[in-house]
Amino acid sequence: MDKVVDALGSRLSIDDYNTTELSRLAESLRVQFERTGNITDLNAAIGHQTRAISITEETNPEYPLLLNSLGVLLVQRLVRTGNLADVHTAIERQEKALNLLPEGDPNKFKVWDKLGISLRRRYERLGDPRDIDSAIDYQSQASSLASDLEPEKGSILNNLGNSFGLRFERSGNLDDIRKAIEAQTKCIQVTPGSSNAMPKFLNNLGNSFWRRYHATADVEDLDKAIKHRQKAVALSPDGYPEKHRFVNNLAVAFLGRFERLHGLDDLLQAIRYQEEVLKLRPVGHADRSTPLNNLGNCLWRQYQRSGILAQIDQAISYQQEAIQCLPDGHARKPVYLINLAISLLERYPRLYNQVDLDRAIVNLQQAVNLLPDGHTNKSRAWQQLGNAHRFAFRSSRNKLDIDNAVDSYRLSALSVSAIYSGKAQALSGLGCSFIDRYHLLGDIEDINEAIKHHHDSLALVPEDSIHFPPFMTNLASAFAIRFKHSADPVDLDESIKCYEKAILATPKEHPSLASLLAQAGYAVEHRFQLTNSSSDFDQAAEYFEKATKTDRSPASHRFDAARRWISLLNQQPGLPVLEPYQLAMNFLPAIMWQGMSISDRYRSAGSTVGFVNGAAAAAVKAGEYSLAIEWLEQGRSIVWSQILQLRQPIHAVHAANPVIARQYDSVVQELEAARRESGLGIVSDDPITMEAAAQKQRRLAEQWNGLLQYFIRKVPGFEDFLKPQSFARLASAAHKGPIVVVNVHEVQCDALAILADKSIVHIPLPLYSHEKATRAYNDWVTNLKRFNVRSRGVRRESGVTVANRSPFARVLRELWGEVVQPILESLDFMHTDSGQSLPRLTWCTTGPLSLLPIHAAGNYDSAQPRQRTFDYVISSYAPSISSLLQTSQQPLEFHGMLAVGQENTPQKSSLPYVSQEIDLLQKAVSGVDFESIVGADATVDTVLQKIEQCSWVHLACHASQDTNDPNTSGFYLQDGKLDLATITKKPLKYASFAYLSACETATGHTELPDEAIHLTAGMLMAGFSTVIGTMWSIKDEYGPVIAERVYTELLRNGVPDHRGAAEALHKAIAYLRDLVGEEKYEDWASFIHVGV
Repeated sequence: MDKVVDALGSRLSIDDYNTTELSRLAESLRVQFERTGNITDLNAAIGHQTRAISITEETNPEYPLLLNSLGVLLVQRLVRTGNLADVHTAIERQEKALNLLPEGDPNKFKVWDKLGISLRRRYERLGDPRDIDSAIDYQSQASSLASDLEPEKGSILNNLGNSFGLRFERSGNLDDIRKAIEAQTKCIQVTPGSSNAMPKFLNNLGNSFWRRYHATADVEDLDKAIKHRQKAVALSPDGYPEKHRFVNNLAVAFLGRFERLHGLDDLLQAIRYQEEVLKLRPVGHADRSTPLNNLGNCLWRQYQRSGILAQIDQAISYQQEAIQCLPDGHARKPVYLINLAISLLERYPRLYNQVDLDRAIVNLQQAVNLLPDGHTNKSRAWQQLGNAHRFAFRSSRNKLDIDNAVDSYRLSALSVSAIYSGKAQALSGLGCSFIDRYHLLGDIEDINEAIKHHHDSLALVPEDSIHFPPFMTNLASAFAIRFKHSADPVDLDESIKCYEKAILATPKEHPSLASLLAQAGYAVEHRFQLTNSSSDFDQAAEYFEKATKTDRSPASHRFDAARRWISLLNQQPGLPVLEPYQLAMNFLPAIMWQGMSISDRYRSAGSTVGFVNGAAAAAVKAGEYSLAIEWLEQGRSIVWSQILQLRQPIHAVHAANPVIARQYDSVVQELEAARRESGLGIVSDDPITMEAAAQKQRRLAEQWNGLLQYFIRKVPGFEDFLKPQSFARLASAAHKGPIVVVNVHEVQCDALAILADKSIVHIPLPLYSHEKATRAYNDWVTNLKRFNVRSRGVRRESGVTVANRSPFARVLRELWGEVVQPILESLDFMHTDSGQSLPRLTWCTTGPLSLLPIHAAGNYDSAQPRQRTFDYVISSYAPSISSLLQTSQQPLEFHGMLAVGQENTPQKSSLPYVSQEIDLLQKAVSGVDFESIVGADATVDTVLQKIEQCSWVHLACHASQDTNDPNTSGFYLQDGKLDLATITKKPLKYASFAYLSACETATGHTELPDEAIHLTAGMLMAGFSTVIGTMWSIKDEYGPVIAERVYTELLRNGVPDHRGAAEALHKAIAYLRDLVGEEKYEDWASFIHVGV
């Protein structure tokens, strides 16, 4: 062929060619294009064919055939480039050719056949049903006219079958697919086995069997589809022009058989073949979208089976790219939009990323609008849109969302024949939406409707279908919910039977198994509560235990199962519960995973609120006090701890394994960058860009975990690197004085005091409760608002009376009598003389108690002396015990003090006493290295640079706390905010003491009190050994008073020593208390000390 092209192309001018030679050259270039894929060859062929037509008279008998051949070339270019103008031109030329041919012309069937192909191709792009109907009409005439001995008869029958098959996808009419199979079966019969076209014909017959299987679910059709497609691939030598398409179709069939029969080998075959096809379709190829879409579908199914997040991420990436490859108006675009939406909805319950749900809804609505009524994929779009609206309802509880779900499922069920598996999915989804609506409105008829639809859906799928387990689970759930309404044990028994069937039909490695087992356990638990049968109790416990220990299921599902297991065991007093608690504790880092954005991690933390306190309470009840402390430590500030984990040095690893160490450092740096971008809320209009960024963070988190687990911890001395701290290690933090951990839980409240000898004193607090702590905090905050406590500044008080402060006194009195006094008595701290020096006590509180000023607790109305916390101990706080360990080794060598003052910050209210505060500080610390930066000089870069160089830092300025991401909390300076993320990245090798004379630097998070990190705690974790801050904003005029007293005390002996900060603050607050009056709690009780 190359010789023909070279010989014909050797002429000096195209004008030297005649019609026959031009036509031969065009045909040779077409064949060469099919072999090489070089679009230049096809363009040249079209040019030569066009030239041939231009020099031929219309009256020439060859003229219509030249037009027809040009149409064939143009359609081939359409397939490669997607340019619709080519197919319009092709149809125009071929219609003209048909009109020029006289009646009875023996070549007429050739034009009918090729015109039919062109119309079918346009239908594939634009979806106009008139095109496919016309194509079938023309090709049917061609088939009737051509004799069985005609060499092109097989090709004509094949093309006719293809058109019938394509119309069947829109019509759902089984007669269309029957005719397709008949035509293509006859095509095989009339075609010689050695024909070069045989692979194509076998593939297309396989396609028709595949289409019919998809409609009827007849496994025999599926096996025939695979058999014919395998033959097509086997007969196609390397370089065969359409081999990529045959391999793709075989992969699709293997995926279909996996979905039906669950054979993992079929799925792996499908993925292998799709990857092979993708290699054959380079970037820029017009048909690259097909393998991208199909490979995405395979990976989506693989994720369903494995639960490996990277697989669904990759599926979404491929499907996004597939959509981008298609021009607007392409007939396959809505189908690809549906497939992408399915993958997004599959990932949504794993990550609960709202972007996934929003994008899925947009894609599905677009697909619904693009697809014509009656198209089989329109039913799929409606069904998936129903799924999306159900997810939206679960989040919003908005009736509109569940009504939209019901409407979408109904439209799906009505728009597809009962012979399609999509009908069953629509009915099952409709049943689920009725259950959701019942939960909203309480109408029993919704449950009855749900059960009916679930029964109907199951009647349409065989028991070996991949859809059978979830459909049966939905029916089981509906019966269980009706039981709660009716109390009829028959409903409960039916529910349990259905769950058992679903469990038997679910593969042991399926990710949904934990959720299914937990649901079954919950139903059996209900029956136990009715019957008090020990066998029901044991069965429920077994289900919950198996669910908790199902390795392939998501951590969130296993965590929920463990919770239910614990709840069941607690119904039988005396049964051990520490095992399920320990398993559940292990899941917490996975629930708040490094691969998630900070905001998503905090949202996930909301589902675990109170659990760690329950675990600690159970450990205390079992006498396992050290375990209780370990669990409380492990479950506190998980998100912040994860951030700090990335900043832990691995110097010894660099010496032992420099390659791994460099790789680890690189991953950490990229993770930090990804976290900063998500924390800044960087948003792109391009969903693919956003998707790529999110996926990158997840892959980096997986890499980090793998390096940590399999390499870093193999280095001697790093075996326990970043693992939860043991009690023996934690207890060493109590060498300067007792650390009192107060656990507040709905069931019980306890204090655990860690002493210097590492012993633990358990102090029950039977009079206090979680409810009291919550009410106390609400009362405290409400009353603070009456005093205009919002930010540091000058506050005017009007109409303030003793009665206004009575809520403060009531809260502090309750804290004293029910929490602090019992603790101090148990530690024998209340039998000291008032003249003795006071011991240090570090409070590590939990739950709503961590939001209250326990250091100020006291009975201020009592006539008895010494009824306040500060009469007996010097109080400090610790956000966690491990934070004290991290700071206890700081050097004592003093490297100077930095004072930052911002009296007039842009966009902030004035702080008129800041200048006075800085002046007083300078006098108080005279004789030591001191530098102040005030006003316009206090820029972020300047202050940060100075912080790195000094030991003590005093910040007198406005500040803000971001409860959604503590990294973005920070201090407002002249040109912006100096946030914790920036500070904690710096190696603060000299840092020892920070004084935060700013607003609300120690305010906690009301919804996640054990997860939040305020500015004061953040500075401690950034490297400062000891920090002074405020629980709420202070009056500006009292800032200088406290600061001067603190620094004067710290330098009393002429040598700066940060270790006296707690005592210095204790004395300074006493002075302020005497100055303003003890009853003005809002003025003096705000100041706290955190750290060593």
